[in-house]
Amino acid sequence: MRQSQRPRVDEGRLLLVVPRLPLASKDRPLRELIAALARTRRVDLLPAGPSAAETSYLRSLGPRAALIETSAQEGVLTRCRAAAARGVYDAVVIVDDAQTRGVVEELNKALRLPIVLAILGRAEGHERPEALLSGDGFWAPRRAREKSARQTCAAGEIWAIGTGTPVTQNRFVRRPASGAAWMASRLRRLRNNKAKIGLTTIIVPCFNGLRYTLECLAAVARHTPQPHEILVVDNGSSDGTADRVRRLSGVRLIRNKTNRGFAAAINQGMKAARGRYLVWLNSDVIVTPGWLDGLIACADQAPWVAAVGPCTDVTVGPQRVPAPAFKNDRDLLMFSQAWSLKNERQSEGVQRLTGFCLLLKREAIKQVGYLDERFGIGTYEEFDYCLRLRQAGYDLVVARDVFVRHYGHKSFRNFAAMAEQARLNREVFLDKWCRQALSFLDELHPADTEIDASAS
Repeated sequence: MRQSQRPRVDEGRLLLVVPRLPLASKDRPLRELIAALARTRRVDLLPAGPSAAETSYLRSLGPRAALIETSAQEGVLTRCRAAAARGVYDAVVIVDDAQTRGVVEELNKALRLPIVLAILGRAEGHERPEALLSGDGFWAPRRAREKSARQTCAAGEIWAIGTGTPVTQNRFVRRPASGAAWMASRLRRLRNNKAKIGLTTIIVPCFNGLRYTLECLAAVARHTPQPHEILVVDNGSSDGTADRVRRLSGVRLIRNKTNRGFAAAINQGMKAARGRYLVWLNSDVIVTPGWLDGLIACADQAPWVAAVGPCTDVTVGPQRVPAPAFKNDRDLLMFSQAWSLKNERQSEGVQRLTGFCLLLKREAIKQVGYLDERFGIGTYEEFDYCLRLRQAGYDLVVARDVFVRHYGHKSFRNFAAMAEQARLNREVFLDKWCRQALSFLDELHPADTEIDASAS
């Protein structure tokens, strides 16, 4: 007898938005959906309506299901956003209901996560899913159904469970044929589709500052679900940084015997990188949920955008924004979430970006080359690079809806040492871009100068 194949259990989490808890006897399809999902992923249940903990029911699902305690006074959209900020999810599955249907479109814009709408039977207020579609296109509904239809199709995928004849010729509506195994397959496809944005290489140069480096890498692991690789370039640290980093999984280490400086370390990382996007990330930066999605979204808004940076609390120029003193991770997460919502999808073209956290497209690096290593230990090399990018015809952009924390200057002995290095490198910058240009003009033959003047 042929044995049925068990669904593969993937490491990952789902945010499952259900209408209410506890579940009534009529909610058997929902119970079956929750149980099937719990066999494929860890599931966090978020009730949209009145709820009470069902200890015995949750215990029956095993350790892969948990209830998210939320405030009933907050709206569904606010609660979903807050839940998504607490953890990294593969997708959000929303069980269709009068209380959940109105947030699908908003969540799709706000979370930058795959959204699945699960319609169980003939949900109240919906036509059968088959009736929403006709041939290859979308059937224009009557005015009374327009909003409902728009919300439905805002989901990246629709699971029409127990709705009769399945729709197979449209990418929006799917019908599970084999329960948990089908769901596991669909969720893997969603995750793979998200992976099509391409690999990102995150380059972290460091010199001592073990505590900050480990905190930085932990935040990257916690808040970066996108495909990525991490390259740590250690500039001869003497505090055990290299040994600790070497033991971390998923991190490649490049070890220098001496402190070669920021530009040289970043160049080493860029030459070893495999990603479509490359990120320079200071070891004293703490990233927040959605940081990489936000930077990539800005970079992909036009082919002439070469580099994107976030907002932060410690830097110079337009990327610096007022922020409170963060006492703990919770304060940072709450502020970054509020900042992202306030500035959702906003960006600003700028003359230059600072290098504490900067995303670059690989094709721009091919055009412009690597950082100028004459700037030594650090400062001004990113300004030099930004000028070169602009000379090549590229734009630079700040992703206004991305906020990361930057401790600032932790690879220098103190602020005075950093200021002195900046003073020296300012002279290097001026010598490269101003004095050499003046010497070029001085070398022109006087007759050529007269001709130029008369022509103008």
